[in-house]
Amino acid sequence: MASGGGKGRRALQRAQRGAGLARNLVAPYCGPYVNDEVLSWFPATPVLQSFAQVALKDAAGQPFGILVLASDDPQRFTFDMHTQYLAQIGELVSAALLSALEAA
Repeated sequence: MASGGGKGRRALQRAQRGAGLARNLVAPYCGPYVNDEVLSWFPATPVLQSFAQVALKDAAGQPFGILVLASDDPQRFTFDMHTQYLAQIGELVSAALLSALEAA
């Protein structure tokens, strides 16, 4: 984990904003839409056309961040996709990040 410096502060600010965005996710989202802030986290090219968003939650179920996957393929993440595996990925990423933060 980055400590100090501009990159570390920017990462922390993004994580805090991500927690705010994650509060709006009741379940993983798949589809063509993300807000402008999330889109700004990615490079301009390739043009991203589909997204998966998963809330990262602590042991109490409180969001502390958001995992966003993106693709230039408009059919990669669609509304009709099952999200069970995305939810499990979110749980695993959450546990790994929380463990790393506790160890830091």
